[in-house]
Amino acid sequence: MLPVMKNCRLKLHVKIWILLLLLGAPATILGKRINLEAHRDDRTPLENPDKGWYHHFPDNHIDKYRIARDSDLLEFPGMDHLYIRLAWAYLEPVEGRFNWSVIDEIIDKWTAQGLGIAFRISCRETSTDRVEQQFATPRWVIEAGAAGGFYLGGKEVGSDGPWEPRYDDPVYLEKLEAFLAAFASRYDGRDWLRYIDVGSIGDWGEGHTFFGSRSTYGYEARKIHIDLYRKYFKQTQIVVTDDFVYEISDPAERLRMHEYILESGLSYRDDSILVDGYLEGTSDHFTVRSPEFFADRYLEAPTILELEHYGEVKRKGNWTGTDGSNVAKFGKGKKGPDYFRGALELLHATYIGYHGLADQWLADNPELTGELLNRAGYWYFLNGLILPDVLKPGEDQTVSMFWENRGVAPAYKPYRLILRFEGPVTVDVTVDAGNTRWIPNSEASPYREDYTIRIPQELAPGGYEVKVKMWSEQSSRDVRLALSSELIDAEGFYSVGSISVNRPNMVGAYGFWLADEVLGEGPARLSLRTGKWRDLDEWRRTARSRLMDRLAPVDLGGLPEVKVESRFVYDGLEIELLSWQLPAGPRTEAVFLKPAGAKGPLPAVLALHDHGGNKFLGWRKITRTGPDLWPIQAAHQKEYYADVGWANEVAKRGYAVLVHDTFPFASRRVRVADVSRRVKAGGVDPDPMDLEGIRKYNAFAGAHEDIMEKSLISAGTTWPGVYLVEDQRALDVLAARPEVDPERIGCAGLSGGGMRTVFLAGADDRIKVAVAVGFMTTWRDFVLDKNFTHTWMTYVPLLPKDLDFPEILGLRAPAPTMVLNCIEDPLYTVQEMRRADTILKEVFDRAGAPENYRCNFYPGGHKFDLEMQRDAFDWFDRFLK
Repeated sequence: MLPVMKNCRLKLHVKIWILLLLLGAPATILGKRINLEAHRDDRTPLENPDKGWYHHFPDNHIDKYRIARDSDLLEFPGMDHLYIRLAWAYLEPVEGRFNWSVIDEIIDKWTAQGLGIAFRISCRETSTDRVEQQFATPRWVIEAGAAGGFYLGGKEVGSDGPWEPRYDDPVYLEKLEAFLAAFASRYDGRDWLRYIDVGSIGDWGEGHTFFGSRSTYGYEARKIHIDLYRKYFKQTQIVVTDDFVYEISDPAERLRMHEYILESGLSYRDDSILVDGYLEGTSDHFTVRSPEFFADRYLEAPTILELEHYGEVKRKGNWTGTDGSNVAKFGKGKKGPDYFRGALELLHATYIGYHGLADQWLADNPELTGELLNRAGYWYFLNGLILPDVLKPGEDQTVSMFWENRGVAPAYKPYRLILRFEGPVTVDVTVDAGNTRWIPNSEASPYREDYTIRIPQELAPGGYEVKVKMWSEQSSRDVRLALSSELIDAEGFYSVGSISVNRPNMVGAYGFWLADEVLGEGPARLSLRTGKWRDLDEWRRTARSRLMDRLAPVDLGGLPEVKVESRFVYDGLEIELLSWQLPAGPRTEAVFLKPAGAKGPLPAVLALHDHGGNKFLGWRKITRTGPDLWPIQAAHQKEYYADVGWANEVAKRGYAVLVHDTFPFASRRVRVADVSRRVKAGGVDPDPMDLEGIRKYNAFAGAHEDIMEKSLISAGTTWPGVYLVEDQRALDVLAARPEVDPERIGCAGLSGGGMRTVFLAGADDRIKVAVAVGFMTTWRDFVLDKNFTHTWMTYVPLLPKDLDFPEILGLRAPAPTMVLNCIEDPLYTVQEMRRADTILKEVFDRAGAPENYRCNFYPGGHKFDLEMQRDAFDWFDRFLK
């Protein structure tokens, strides 16, 4: 067994010189050329799926070649399956009554150990020591009227001899078909079943009658047997012996039979090489009598090699070429191992059998066993590769590899190639290896495969070790390569080179300097993760004080005077339209919702509307106050909220809900009429039904954001310092309502509402439960990739040195906090969303409340759909009810 070696970095020093085999690389694929030829290993036995050794047991007799110790097979290099060759009579002693346990006990034991099974069920044996051997075709078939007789060596013998059926007799065929139907129903398509032989003609099922009647059967009779197997074994490889075809005496019919086998998808096996009687006439081609059969088949289906009984080969001196043996006489210096090697080459065999006792064979031939194992079937060498100079996350790039198959046959199943990039993070990329095209001894070898792979977005910048392994999905096994064991790690990956990741970013060559040096990789100065604080309250006071200092919040007074504009009931909710005046800007409009008839005190939610590039709307984005929605309102809710007003949906769960417009949205928006002519930029102040006018207003408002940010900074404040205070005044209004329990208030919002949740819930302890939706990443994400996708409302000068973005929300730890992200959200990179999740997990762990933090990832883009709403509302229920 090949031992698992510990990981060792590739000691290539990455030789960047161009191999002859790589010189053909087109100019469009440039990069780092790596030669692996010095790291080939053609001596270590490789145990791989879909190829290898098999053990005959039982072998034409119930006890023959019984395994003495389980380890004889389990520790045999490359042992793939047991080949069960047994008479029909053992399995159906009485018509319609089956004794499957005879083989099931063997199958169950060895498949549980990972080995496969192959079958030949014979209808004629040549021994008579058991009734099942004498009557391999069960006696009840004879009693039903099947024709046949007792034969040995071409002569009819007495009734104490072995019985042979007429293989074209209709009664025999009728009973055989019923048996094959039952047999296939039980075993066809089982994942451990490698193949089944057509064993219903000839001595031991070999297709000839030399030791029996020596009767001849032509194309039509043999086709009937093939068609019976094809009729019932629809998911299993069917195999015939070369004798099955060769025994047809008419050359034209023989060719016709061979062609039918090919077109039917059957394959061949050779029973057996090194038979003593063949040595005089066929030694020049290693006793392979019909290599042309195998040459025509092996490219499409696996072929099988069987050695003459190893014990017999040794006894007759043919393995070692003992003086006087036929190998010595006719072998021209060859010995048994040479015949095996040569026959393997001629037969292109994928499966090989020594036909004897496993322990005896292995003790005699330890090195040959590994050599033949590697040569059987496929044997893959990775000679070299071309890596891109730099990997660019999120882009398609090409990795070229040069493969050689030094086995004797192709693989017949496609395998997957896993490319692993191991560095700051570990990422696997899986592609089709293309291996079924790799034919041995082909002029096209070595085979160049250009793998176009999408470099994962989460691949962080830095240096990476490149590793590869091949994988069989069908058998859930590695496909080992002929590379030095020094390159293998504990997971079976081969280390083949190194590469760097330096993804394009928004400020080019300055990006990673800003991210790595100016911002820095470690925890920010006031992060709880620095480990500086033992007292959670002291840390929170210190960090919040700095947060408020950086925010430079404006003074918008205390609890505003609220005016109720109207009251009504809609959709099972009591609704109030409210307004209040803050010291600056237009009057704030808001809506309050609660279940009709609810008296309180109720748990409450401050529902924060999003940004969405739509400043014309505010509270209407997430609320419905009647059946007739503004067109822009209906479109917005359909795009982001699964066509519902989520504030209404959470209110129906028994919550008092307040939704207010915030600076500078809807009622609190900047009017085009109020700005100077030079910045109007085609903007208008539209009517709610004027969709084109709303589009123009939103375009103006988006372009106006940088002017607004400059103005706010010039005044000594920040954008978050304005909307945070506005949200706190709304929180004052909600907490003061008589229906509301001020100790049970949560907040939530998507996108811009998620951003507002981060600041409000991080800064104000009155928020007992927070759910930030579609707005969680790191400052690093803004530096390198994503600030162009975000509003100016996000940024707080100098704060990143003190707290990473998720740690603003973490200031509320250990209070219950949920973050909901979408994997395909274009506003963030997955890598940084996950990094933010890791940061918050650590904060809540340090706060002693890991159970109070949850982060969920969902498929799809930027949204707060019904599934996400359900999860958010359940979170509120858990902690507020």
